Amino acid sequence: MQYTFTVKRNRQSVTQGSVTVYLNDIEILTFGDTIELIQEGQQHHGEMIGKWASVKPDEDFIKGVLFHPYDEYYKYSDKVKKVLISKNSKRFEEANGIIFTVNEMTDEIKEYFDGRGIEFHELINGIYYTETVMSMTEFKQLENIIQIKHIA
Repeated sequence: MQYTFTVKRNRQSVTQGSVTVYLNDIEILTFGDTIELIQEGQQHHGEMIGKWASVKPDEDFIKGVLFHPYDEYYKYSDKVKKVLISKNSKRFEEANGIIFTVNEMTDEIKEYFDGRGIEFHELINGIYYTETVMSMTEFKQLENIIQIKHIA
């Protein structure tokens, strides 16, 4: 199963913008964008109007959907969960849907998952998704795992 995040930027004016995050072409969430005056040589993202452009990379918005610090209240990840479950509804009856980040996807981690028949998919750089019977406790014990989010 392929999962693809897309970030579309919209400029309301020279100094205002928004960003909409999509998962497999389904709209997940729209954020306000940070538009700043760009200095020569400064990295920017999206369209530059005059010398104004976004300074936030696409990955920041995707991480905002997946690991928002107030997700417990806002439930942003529920929209991601709906997309993932719609593709795999029968699998979730017996498995946990887990999103996790790693410092580095090492051969050890790959072998650990392969040895247990666990499939995982990279959503964006360093962020992965899996459906597994592994518990959150087991995931937390793996080396190089930084963040873990149980979504189903």
